[in-house]
Amino acid sequence: MPFTRELEINGFKIVIDIPDHIAGQAKAASPEQRAKIAGVLAAQVLKNYPEMIASQSADPITVWSDVRKAVMGEIQ
Repeated sequence: MPFTRELEINGFKIVIDIPDHIAGQAKAASPEQRAKIAGVLAAQVLKNYPEMIASQSADPITVWSDVRKAVMGEIQ
């Protein structure tokens, strides 16, 4: 069963699903590897929630970084 969290990021309510095997890898990983895992998961979130970056004023890199930080908090 995946690890699921509902979060609000930049005014958007999103659901982050982290498969058990990924959560286990992240917990055992080095901080650098954990950051890479969080980055990949953040990219998947943006793919699932394109409205987060649809606005002309939304910087995709900043939004990705905000999502990555939230994911990092969940997998540490």
